[in-house]
Amino acid sequence: IPMTSGRPAVIEPYLEDFDNDPTKTPVLMTSAVAPVRIGGQPAGVAGIDIALSDLQRSVTAVRPYQGTGALSLVTAEGQVLAHAQSDWLG
Repeated sequence: IPMTSGRPAVIEPYLEDFDNDPTKTPVLMTSAVAPVRIGGQPAGVAGIDIALSDLQRSVTAVRPYQGTGALSLVTAEGQVLAHAQSDWLG
């Protein structure tokens, strides 16, 4: 996506099954990616994979407005990735 658009992106959640390894439990993930340019020309993509469980812990730990507010993270498609009310996820 970043190579064609030229912009950073967050990928819709996906289930990482670790190459069908039966010893590992699949994990719901997302990826944050950005284009890399050299001399103004596209050269590649840099990114990081993030487990949604880690993202949920980080987002819900932030309590703005002297503890009365809450953060949420929603994808462009409207899927709730992180929210203080866990029944809103997915």
